[in-house]
Amino acid sequence: MSGSSHELVPDSSSLHLMQNFNAVFQYPAEIPIQTIAIGMPVSLFETYISGVNVDRNITFSGLLGSSAFRMFRKSNDFQSSQIVRQILDCSYTLAMRNLYVESKALELLSNGVETFLFGGAPYRRLSGLSRSDREKVRQARDLLLSRMEAPPSLIELSRIVGLNDYKLKIGFKDEYGKSAFSYLRDKRMEKAFSLLQSGAISVSRVSVMVGYANFSHFAEAFRKQFGVRPSEVKRDNR
Repeated sequence: MSGSSHELVPDSSSLHLMQNFNAVFQYPAEIPIQTIAIGMPVSLFETYISGVNVDRNITFSGLLGSSAFRMFRKSNDFQSSQIVRQILDCSYTLAMRNLYVESKALELLSNGVETFLFGGAPYRRLSGLSRSDREKVRQARDLLLSRMEAPPSLIELSRIVGLNDYKLKIGFKDEYGKSAFSYLRDKRMEKAFSLLQSGAISVSRVSVMVGYANFSHFAEAFRKQFGVRPSEVKRDNR
């Protein structure tokens, strides 16, 4: 990278800060390699960092200095490894997949920032969101529920309500105790259970109505949520 070389280390995570540089990646043909790369423009990185209060001024330019490239690296901890595996094993499709992967990517970013920039010490977020921000979080929640069959991605959702995706992620956790993805998944399951209890709609139709393009994925998510198969709920309410 711009005159220097860096080795890819198995079972590790790294944060790369870069600007105006050239890079060539070389992989040994005989060794299978699986990686996840998350790109972020400088403006979004600055917005993310500005939402964290660590009693010091951290900026992209301050971290990079006069260099074109700077790398932080660590061995994967259990939590990061789990998130990576969840992304790689994601069975969702279409809009639900986008929402899930974006949510997990933000988790990885949060873990990386805490470790690389703050020495692993838990950081303190700024004291809450404004009343206007919280209203936008509620608008985002309402929009997710109204578009349950084809939900917008986090990026699209943040653009629609006028709140950056970092604040939206934090706001959802503050307001509803879970991520936007988890909230939507739970509400989908609640709606599915209610529809099946009516006994008037087929299981496959209910699956589509709550946004699952793949019936087997719906059935497995339903079983994990309620401990029974959707067909059992429908059968018991005929």
